Amino acid sequence: MSTRTAMRTRALLPEPRTPLVGRGHEVAAVRALLLRDEVRLVTLSGAPGVGKTRLAQAVAGAVDGEFPDGVWFVPLAPLRDADLVPAVVAEELGVREETGEALREALVAYLREKHALLVLDNCEQVDAAPL
Repeated sequence: MSTRTAMRTRALLPEPRTPLVGRGHEVAAVRALLLRDEVRLVTLSGAPGVGKTRLAQAVAGAVDGEFPDGVWFVPLAPLRDADLVPAVVAEELGVREETGEALREALVAYLREKHALLVLDNCEQVDAAPL
């Protein structure tokens, strides 16, 4: 079983470099999706540079407090190897594997009963889908 650590309950998001202008409708729409019980995954897609990361950050800030076990922003842009995704996510969450337990299983066990939001930024660059 993995080492359990306390999740923070307030979002620690990257500080935006610019204000979000004219995207209130999109923030509200994505927020509404995330708060539906049956929705477990939301993907923001679009051309490079259209503001997907900035929108995701704004939505994460808008739902802070709606996810009692935390809101987590995990930047994957520096990665080129999909095998490193579990390690980066685990590091952000503070989850560590124990002897005989794969890191992916430790993450699953840790998050299984949590009501948390994970924002995995730039998944498309490393095919994080298996995680």
